[in-house]
Amino acid sequence: MGVLIFAFGVLGLMGLQATMSRAQSQAKERAEAVILANDLFAQIQTDAPSKMGSYDSAKCAAYSKCKEWQSRVSATLPAGAGSAAVDVTTGMIVVTLNWSQPGDQLGKATHSYVTSMQWS
Repeated sequence: MGVLIFAFGVLGLMGLQATMSRAQSQAKERAEAVILANDLFAQIQTDAPSKMGSYDSAKCAAYSKCKEWQSRVSATLPAGAGSAAVDVTTGMIVVTLNWSQPGDQLGKATHSYVTSMQWS
């Protein structure tokens, strides 16, 4: 009887450890997403004002600085993708980052981080 109780205790501890590891991994990825979004905001602010529209998703692939940022997103976050919606008339920039962990549903991006900045 004591062995059975001990076995259930050990199984419970193993489940707790697995849950803690998964939570720690997800927290790290969320922190990385925040850092990547802030990097893009800083990059846009330090670039020439005339280049602001080049960071929009439709034009990003043609602009080396934006393309480099997207490469960092995919290298940092698992199955990561980043995009920005830039409105040059209002100065509103919305950054969206999506990623998925190995084993998530059918490889879908199940995690996302969206933030915005008003730049003038």
